[in-house]
Amino acid sequence: MALELHKSTTSSLVNEAFDRGMPHIEMSDSIYKQYRDFIYTKSGIYFNDTKKYLLEARISQRFTKHNLTNYEEYFSLIRSTSGASELPILYESITINETYFFPQSTAI
Repeated sequence: MALELHKSTTSSLVNEAFDRGMPHIEMSDSIYKQYRDFIYTKSGIYFNDTKKYLLEARISQRFTKHNLTNYEEYFSLIRSTSGASELPILYESITINETYFFPQSTAI
């Protein structure tokens, strides 16, 4: 069941990117590990290997916004001093924010 959920989540993220007119560009394992380690060092957020699809989809959206063509160019941007303002935006795009059904704690 978990594998099915993973597959459907992966395909929905890829389909979402495709529906927005963005081509699917696969992230190599080596650049994934560079991103994963960089994000962990800078933010403490760790992605295991099963989350590659998530970073791939979210980061491709970010580099497209900057008119970049690949993961390597965007990685250079976020590591540069001129790209420091992009880091909080990247973190926001790769995290899933928790929401509550009941807005007031008394309802829980």
